[in-house]
Amino acid sequence: MKRSYDAVLQTIAAACKRYERDPGSVELLAVSKTRTASDVQNVFQSCGHTSFGENYAQELKKKAEELKDLPIHWHFIGQLQTNKIPTIVRYAESILAVDTRIHASKIAHNAELIGKVPYKIFIAVNLANESGKSGIALGQVTSFAQSLANDARLDIQGLMAVPPSFLNDAACHRTVPELYKTLVALARGIGRGRVSLGMTDDLQIAIGAGTDQVRIGRAIFGERQ
Repeated sequence: MKRSYDAVLQTIAAACKRYERDPGSVELLAVSKTRTASDVQNVFQSCGHTSFGENYAQELKKKAEELKDLPIHWHFIGQLQTNKIPTIVRYAESILAVDTRIHASKIAHNAELIGKVPYKIFIAVNLANESGKSGIALGQVTSFAQSLANDARLDIQGLMAVPPSFLNDAACHRTVPELYKTLVALARGIGRGRVSLGMTDDLQIAIGAGTDQVRIGRAIFGERQ
């Protein structure tokens, strides 16, 4: 996995050079959903990587408990279910997929109960209003963020988005899509102004758009079995 991990870092560095960015300005979140605790441990030990993203509450809990002796930082990137929020807040240090006030309130309440406030969240955006995908429409982001701004229990990091199905590095030929530019510009005025955008297939154009964090799974861990 180290060879794959190093290749990802090289891709990030090359994209940063192309778009005149500092590679240190792009945080890499290794997406370990459906992977084993041993896989995560392998990446940690061979690559020194400490930030991992999980999609499922029970899987997050299992890995976090198995690897509790390692200085790993867990982040939840999956779709939220209200009854899973207490588990997620306990084991993850941030949640990247908040798109309802009910979930935000539940996160804040549970974080307060265990002394993890202010708790880091990203607001999830459905960039192209695709059916079957969660997230808030771009036009509703500002009002939604304002509705959470006075809750001191929440530390709003900015915006997160999954790439629309029609946007990827190959299709865009290294040209940054206007949707990405719009997202990043909007994010700079939300919370701490951060952006979590970019996965294996749209990594380079996301960096070109100005993302602060990329979420990479397949390119590090390989195809799922």
